[in-house]
Amino acid sequence: MKLEMGSKGEEVKLMQTYLTKLGYDPQGIDGIFGNNTLSALKKFQTDYYVTGICDDKVFNDLANLYNQKIQEEQKQNKGYRKIRMFDSDIHIYETSPDEYVDVTLGVENKLEKLSKIDDPNVEEICKINCGFFDFDGSREHLGLFIRNGKLYYQPDNTYINFLYFKDGRTNIKYYDNNYEEIRYWLKELNWGIGCGWSLVRNGKIDVQGDKFFDHSSARHPRTLIAQKKTGEFLLIVVDGRNENSKGINTSQAAQLAIELNVWNCCMLDGGGSSEMIVNNKIVNKPSDGVERSIGSAIVVYKRS
Repeated sequence: MKLEMGSKGEEVKLMQTYLTKLGYDPQGIDGIFGNNTLSALKKFQTDYYVTGICDDKVFNDLANLYNQKIQEEQKQNKGYRKIRMFDSDIHIYETSPDEYVDVTLGVENKLEKLSKIDDPNVEEICKINCGFFDFDGSREHLGLFIRNGKLYYQPDNTYINFLYFKDGRTNIKYYDNNYEEIRYWLKELNWGIGCGWSLVRNGKIDVQGDKFFDHSSARHPRTLIAQKKTGEFLLIVVDGRNENSKGINTSQAAQLAIELNVWNCCMLDGGGSSEMIVNNKIVNKPSDGVERSIGSAIVVYKRS
């Protein structure tokens, strides 16, 4: 390979992409090796060798540095972070490859505070509240709840289903009212939960089911579960009902999910239930001022 002044094509465009990411601006990615690209290349080469020609060695150096930059950025986004959008504090936990996401009812048939829902046999890193529930404790989770081949609660099409398959992918769909589908889920899912409504499906805004919830268009504290196309899960809690944070509605939640580059995303229970705990510390501000007793939780563990 030899790219120099006057060269054109996809390899030039790729070189320009690398240069741009590494901070050497060629003034556009157009596949044409002109004066601006030459200037950017020479600035890059100043740290290594100055020739003004992109041969195999220079191209490979660019590619390696580019990939390192991408990996560094991805690593920086893992774990817990807090951002500010829609006049609200938004708490995000993004999983790493050595972490596993699971669902739990805690002690069955009992409402518990999120801080009390734990498994002493595993290392918990992060957890959030999960599904809607009956306040009298008669049902800990409204809608589908499947985990490890056991059906705890039947699907209810008021609540759309967020499904996590054993092959690592997720899907969002309503129940087809066909028990064969349940049999398939019991066999193929790590877990599946009934949620409030969908926000993003297959990388695009796709709001289904919000009509069943009269509070969906108003701004409230919210909890979301999402997965990126590359497999990472995002657990998201948005503060609300206080002077510092107004909360978000469905439209804003969908915009947030798109901003975070997720592939699938659903709304979980919110309001006073919305809570995130990271390393045994409550990181958000529950709107009740104290922890609410809830029925189910989503938990991030270290893989054994």
